[in-house]
Amino acid sequence: MNILALDTSSRHCSVCLQRESHQFIRRDDGSVSHSRHLLALIQQSLDEAELCLEQLDAIAVVKGPGSFTGLRIGIAVTQGLAFAQQIPVIAVSSLAVVAAHSQQVFAQQALAVDAVLATMDARMSELYCSWYDVRGSVPPIISREWVLKPSELHRVGELHYQEASGFLVNTPVELGSQLVSTLESPTLLIVGEGLCYGDQLSLPFSDWMSSTDDLSIIVPDASHVLPLAEHALAERQSIEAEQLMPSYLRDNVTS
Repeated sequence: MNILALDTSSRHCSVCLQRESHQFIRRDDGSVSHSRHLLALIQQSLDEAELCLEQLDAIAVVKGPGSFTGLRIGIAVTQGLAFAQQIPVIAVSSLAVVAAHSQQVFAQQALAVDAVLATMDARMSELYCSWYDVRGSVPPIISREWVLKPSELHRVGELHYQEASGFLVNTPVELGSQLVSTLESPTLLIVGEGLCYGDQLSLPFSDWMSSTDDLSIIVPDASHVLPLAEHALAERQSIEAEQLMPSYLRDNVTS
């Protein structure tokens, strides 16, 4: 399957092209605007993979939350490419990408984690966050997405904790050939840029912080969009280009 994945939700811009079992990744360092760099990264990936646009099975793009300007650029480019060639589009949450990235870190470090509070820096001293179940191959969302100040996490923290715990205990998940349906004491962790605000987190959030440095530098990246896109395609969750909309979570523009 040939899938082009794009992420422009943060300061960094990334492109990942999957051709069958091979991946071709391009990233910029944030030194130039995404509008000047994204199309070049896409073309470089296509050239390296020896593919053209009409050979793509889908284009996956991060819809937000994240940088207002970045999201608009990524979505506009996706719509332009997809509409011209009638390519199916997959819209992916940036927080879901953070959760998917964390799964790779857990696997590398042999950490057993049941759910994560995926976080991103929303600027203006705020965070984007949401709970995800990370027991299976693809992390489903447990609760709604929020934007709030780190010091205000306690306002929704207990609700989030109850939702996450209840979801994990009552929702079976297939791990290999085994179906896990009950967890007496779920392991929960905060991942992403929210860990930078650790001194502002009140209980129980301070108990969900890991000493693993890798968890604090997890940000959306196109390479971690691909498993989410493959799952969405298998579930027939693609949309047409004109249906693609950004998810800002708030109305005031920060970038």
